[in-house]
Amino acid sequence: MSSFGSLTHFRPEAAPEGATDRCITCPLRGTCAYSATTLYRDGLRNGGTKQYFTRVMTAGELTEEAVTTALTTGPYGRCVYHSDNDVPDHQVVNLEFHGGVTASFTLTAFTPLENRHTKIFGTRGQLTGDGRHIEVYDFLTETRTVHDTSVDGSSAAEGHAGGDEALINAYLDALHRGRPELIVSGIDASLASHRVVFAAERARHTGTVVQL
Repeated sequence: MSSFGSLTHFRPEAAPEGATDRCITCPLRGTCAYSATTLYRDGLRNGGTKQYFTRVMTAGELTEEAVTTALTTGPYGRCVYHSDNDVPDHQVVNLEFHGGVTASFTLTAFTPLENRHTKIFGTRGQLTGDGRHIEVYDFLTETRTVHDTSVDGSSAAEGHAGGDEALINAYLDALHRGRPELIVSGIDASLASHRVVFAAERARHTGTVVQL
């Protein structure tokens, strides 16, 4: 596994001239593309991804007062350029699995506000996902079939399209009914995924290839 990435843009020296520590008091809040005041207040008026993030920052209370309080005192109202964040704003991770299967993961802050994009390349076709729709492309017939995985029109950002709620319900059902097989993603899968993330970060910091 190799990993390359850094925090290069969201740093104090890259902040627009005149930017303050908090967006709510910043004179540039109307012209800054990363203003928290715009993002979270839009979530009061619109549904979808922005409303989901607004619910997170206000602990579920969708009111102007709650948003103003969170912007004034909470962590989500801090200037992205003047915070103590040390997470990369762009990163690429390359992985090679046993058997020769390869995967690449790209993280970037510089995209529209949208869901994750996934492409899986196989020998007979390709799968493409956007958090809600899955497109199946068949190499032989050159046809595309699109599946909508949402039953109520929710987006992937809204609790991962219902996945968060389903995960908790499955866990509670397994405990209540004494049926551990209802937990389809157990502790082993969680530990394995965390090991991959830790290894990617180690590879990024050391500039080396890490083996698991």
